[in-house]
Amino acid sequence: MKSTLVILISFFNCISFGQTQLKTKIDSLKYTTNIASICRSENVMQKCELCNACGDVFFWEIVQAKDSAIPILLDKIIDTTQTKAPIQFAGINYTVGDVALLALMEIIHDIPLLDIINTKHSSREAPMFIWKHLNQSLVNRKQFADTLRSWYNTHQNKLIWSPSNDFEICDCSGPHPNGGHYTLSED
Repeated sequence: MKSTLVILISFFNCISFGQTQLKTKIDSLKYTTNIASICRSENVMQKCELCNACGDVFFWEIVQAKDSAIPILLDKIIDTTQTKAPIQFAGINYTVGDVALLALMEIIHDIPLLDIINTKHSSREAPMFIWKHLNQSLVNRKQFADTLRSWYNTHQNKLIWSPSNDFEICDCSGPHPNGGHYTLSED
């Protein structure tokens, strides 16, 4: 009985330690300097001297945490701390919350972001409209985060794992760090 109790306590301590490490890694998003856009490296997880558009390696390590990272990433979306990672052609840098959303989008593909912010824009306009909406006010960002969390809680049991090397946020090649992503079941 005593040994079973010790094993259980050790098990829960390991889980807690793992979550603490993951939260610390996600807190490091404020140090982001590079968001993946077009990467021709064989592996986005390795530094590539010729590739400056593959994203920071720790970003992909967070993405590898899959569903363990989702609740922490959802909490981070309201973080307006500026990173050093520029948004291409926008003249501003990503916030920690923006980077958390990008990581979430790599874990769960095809999140209906335009529906979540309740707007009708073309999919071609969507990325820039979403960034403008989120960065227009803290109220917009908080409402978006709450609605996204609600969407996730509603659909969490309908997400299925799809093995794939498709990237959601970038035109990258090579194996996806997750080897796949979650998508919403058609059922």
